[in-house]
Amino acid sequence: MSDQRQEKLVFNETELAQALNVSVRTIRRWRSEGTGPPFAKLNDAPQSPVRYRLSDVDEWLTSRLRGGDSD
Repeated sequence: MSDQRQEKLVFNETELAQALNVSVRTIRRWRSEGTGPPFAKLNDAPQSPVRYRLSDVDEWLTSRLRGGDSD
């Protein structure tokens, strides 16, 4: 493996909020409404850490692309 920094493949909610330039509160609201990117909970506890895969976030963003004047 090279010494170059590897791309981050999994984000916690704070890192995702920073990457999308939104608040953690927004990430949590999207999650509770089911409108945000897919996520994984690390265990069954109510306060279980949540993680987001980069591939899922990319796909979610792609699904939200809008273009032209028809929007």
